[in-house]
Amino acid sequence: MIQQLPKWYRIAAIADLKEEVLEKRSAAITNVATGKDYPLIYNCIRLFIGLPIKDNDFNEKLVAAIINTDIMFVDENVELEKRILAGAIVHESLQNAVVSTNIALSVNSAIFGINQETFINIDIIQTVLDYLGKAAQNARQPVARVLTPIKYTAPKEVDITDENYAVSFTSLATNFRQLLINFENSNNSLIRRLGVMEEESNIHWWLFRSFSSIAHKNASELSSIEAPIIFGLELSNLITLYPPPQNCSAFLEKMLSNVNPAGDNSSIKTYLDYAFDHEYGSELNDDIEKWGNLVPLHTAFSKIIENGSKDGWTNLFENSSAVKASDTFTPIEFAIQIFNERVLLNFNR
Repeated sequence: MIQQLPKWYRIAAIADLKEEVLEKRSAAITNVATGKDYPLIYNCIRLFIGLPIKDNDFNEKLVAAIINTDIMFVDENVELEKRILAGAIVHESLQNAVVSTNIALSVNSAIFGINQETFINIDIIQTVLDYLGKAAQNARQPVARVLTPIKYTAPKEVDITDENYAVSFTSLATNFRQLLINFENSNNSLIRRLGVMEEESNIHWWLFRSFSSIAHKNASELSSIEAPIIFGLELSNLITLYPPPQNCSAFLEKMLSNVNPAGDNSSIKTYLDYAFDHEYGSELNDDIEKWGNLVPLHTAFSKIIENGSKDGWTNLFENSSAVKASDTFTPIEFAIQIFNERVLLNFNR
């Protein structure tokens, strides 16, 4: 049984939730989380953190997926219980190697601007963030070079017979295969080391130059409105191993420290209207059909493009989001969110 499930269920105050019931419910959750219905899992993220869901049949699909394993589950249309189940599915999907990184990156992106007091079982979100930290470290750890010694001795002339030739050639073929395996292991280790060094070098050079390749300006020449968007985009393009390093927020802060004046809180509308008026805004016009409101700032910008102007897009955005266009954020908060969303999108290119 999922160890935390009784605790997560406690807030639902459902009577007669016996251990046998929890065992079956746990098995159903695990089957959904480790299955291949990935759109269902992404919609579980939305339900868990309180985002609108476009799929009108999602509720029926979720109930059917649970009943497929737990026939005792009764859909009493209790929204809170479904949110508990959705959160548990998100938690257990971190064990699904096919989508675990996507799930974690999606949650990290989707929680932007949402009041944490509206979350239930917030320890699940912390588990997701911890997963990203550990996975980022593992992605940058050197691959151990497992080299198996090769032992081959050619037969002496006095021992040459048809049988000895056969044994010798078999041994030679076996050792040659092992040589290729050793070469591949060594090559993979070198590729990993070079990848880590290249990523680190590119980020450090970006910080040292303090120059924007997108805006073709020194960082100090950027305004406090455009700098968060540009720096978030540029840093995300320097990430080659996923998930990204956990100190990326410090890199963004360092770049933003070059901007003078530093700038105050600005609304989503202010940031994105500015981007729409400038050429680099096209960087935000991306294919987000699969992700939708899991990437809220790209969703907002897509509404500006859809509307064709800076006027009248806010209602379209707010109908599909948990944040408002008028919500304000500091430059570093906005830069981190641009970065988080781009990392998710880049990871899936």
